[in-house]
Amino acid sequence: MEMFQIVLSNLISLCLLMLVGYILRKARVITDEVNTGLSAILLKVALPCTIMMSMQREFSMDMLRDGLLVFAVALAMHFITVGIGIVLTKLCRVQMNQRGIWLFALSFANVAYMGYPVIKAIYGDGALFYVAMNNVSFNLLFPTLGYAIIVYGMPKADKSAEKAKLSAVIKRLAMNEALVATLIGLVMFVTSFRLPDMVGNALTMAGSLTTPISMMIIGGLLAKNDFRLVFGDAKIYSLAAMRLVLLPIAVLFILKPFVQNTMMLGVMTYLVAMPAGAVLGIVSVQKGADGFTASKIVFMTTVLSLLTIPLVSLLLPS
Repeated sequence: MEMFQIVLSNLISLCLLMLVGYILRKARVITDEVNTGLSAILLKVALPCTIMMSMQREFSMDMLRDGLLVFAVALAMHFITVGIGIVLTKLCRVQMNQRGIWLFALSFANVAYMGYPVIKAIYGDGALFYVAMNNVSFNLLFPTLGYAIIVYGMPKADKSAEKAKLSAVIKRLAMNEALVATLIGLVMFVTSFRLPDMVGNALTMAGSLTTPISMMIIGGLLAKNDFRLVFGDAKIYSLAAMRLVLLPIAVLFILKPFVQNTMMLGVMTYLVAMPAGAVLGIVSVQKGADGFTASKIVFMTTVLSLLTIPLVSLLLPS
């Protein structure tokens, strides 16, 4: 119950930041252009700084081993959830042109915008090392498995036409700033290299922007959706239940007998409990797919995660 109270308290704080973004969007202070700029600051500056500073620590073989385990579990989960998603889309009779969107939503969670702020709020900066290792799998698999998922269910003619459109996007995501920061951070961690205090303090201050900016971006994105249209799609509740409840519970009970580090176990469980990746909406629009369905999935899983994450915390060891 103590963990539940901690998680709930911190999520309420994050929700207040989201509310600020929601209000600013409605007041037209945050426009599409502002949102694009904030996203660029987050992904190109604040988040890489957070990742690098999370790895500014004395080398520990145990931590490196744990980090590699987190990476391996995240890698496996991407493939496992694709298999689950194929079965789920058939059971729910999802239209063929929407099945790729469902598979992506199940396989790729929102670690950048939600994972880092939530884990930092619950466990502090010390846990961000594990989040960074988890996120490596996203950056490695998006241009390969992610592309295959996106085109799943599309007519063959569309697949070939969309390949050219997506190539530039995939190249940018394949070697993005977060992945570069993780690789640099790992080198510094393994060699126990310490940045000068002035540089470290500057990166820490820049990294402190990650939480407020990411939450306001999400709040602004939510303000663009019509609640009535989103919550009226009954099929998406099945996807949300799998993404937010069943998958994290399965991961927790599978890993619990083998993972003694409660923080690491919590990080892996919470990251699987994150909503669908925000990049889903962006890529869907880029390839001319059903962008409205993608937006609904991102929106609904984000809103419902505010309820399900505290519930998942009840199952975790304190």
